Amino acid sequence: MFFFFPLAEKKQAWYNFFMKILHCSDIHLESKLSALPHNKALLRRGEILESFCSLMRQAQADGFGAFIVAGDLFEGNVVAPSTKTALVSAFCDCPDVDFIILTGNHDGDAFGADFVRRLPANVHVLGRNGMEEFVKDGVCFVGADMTETTMRDIQAYPWKKEYYNVFICHGDIGKNSEYGAIDLDGFYDLPVDYIAMGHIHSFYIEGAGRGYAAYSGCLEPRGYDETGEKGFVIVNTEILNRADSIAFAPYARRLAWQINLDVSDCADKSQIVDKARSLIGEGLISENDMVEFYLVGEVAEDCVFTEMQIKNELKKYLFDVKVRDKTKLRLDIEALKGTPSLKAEFITLAEKEIPDEEMRNTVIRYALNALNGEEIDEL
Repeated sequence: MFFFFPLAEKKQAWYNFFMKILHCSDIHLESKLSALPHNKALLRRGEILESFCSLMRQAQADGFGAFIVAGDLFEGNVVAPSTKTALVSAFCDCPDVDFIILTGNHDGDAFGADFVRRLPANVHVLGRNGMEEFVKDGVCFVGADMTETTMRDIQAYPWKKEYYNVFICHGDIGKNSEYGAIDLDGFYDLPVDYIAMGHIHSFYIEGAGRGYAAYSGCLEPRGYDETGEKGFVIVNTEILNRADSIAFAPYARRLAWQINLDVSDCADKSQIVDKARSLIGEGLISENDMVEFYLVGEVAEDCVFTEMQIKNELKKYLFDVKVRDKTKLRLDIEALKGTPSLKAEFITLAEKEIPDEEMRNTVIRYALNALNGEEIDEL
């Protein structure tokens, strides 16, 4: 499924050559994936590499002329030899596609001389020596590391006005951004048709230069916070005058979710589990996904559960799951304090010693659970 975005009409194309371009970024191969258990992190690292290599081969099969990686192909300096071998093999399997790879802030020294020498002739690594370009069939690809002087270099660059020009960069939009500042206003009167951006892990598009600028977002989510559809962007220079010349294509094998689950109407932990399970496999969440549930709302004193208990039940139905208890006790504190009981004494002490309301409620609920005889797995 592709998501198409309406673009402004242009009078006519100023060139007679056409190309399909694939734009992705932020693959982060070799990520530690510390949010996942060790065994699932190992599996996920392999999936991300396989997903990227499969996409390259699909680009060859589908007739793409160019494949852009707008930074952060790797997570860091250290890359396993097996990963590099898999990449070289995939590049060699795609002789009709030119791969234009920009180095990002995470790539570090991963593109060392030994690795670059192994790359076939259809791989072009940009961004290490100022403004660098690669031209294919009337499309000019220019890439650069975004430094304090890069915007001036862009404005002074000898752009080929009769070509379809693509600028590739890695950074944040805004001339005052802290990292890799990309001032899209600086492209206003330049003959740049597409700005392929990386660094932000969600899809985004806006007008810039002679055309548009877009973040492809990351190809696959690595943690629970990388929510939403993940994939790549298709740019088709042949249909410049139509509304579907740029399309976002969802691609990720798994999605990440952060969901607020109101459990106010749940009487016990089994009902909480059932309510969470009702979201799985019903068109919202797939069993292949990773989900972080935030339990919210007010629960009765006798609704006894722990985060670990809920997690242990839900992990049977998902690739991975986390549970964060943000509920509040539905208690008549004043009524309890007026009774001659250990509970009343504890509540009074907690109000005196714990100023933070969220922490106080958590401590009170766990204490009441213990007083009710419930086994407590963890706080």
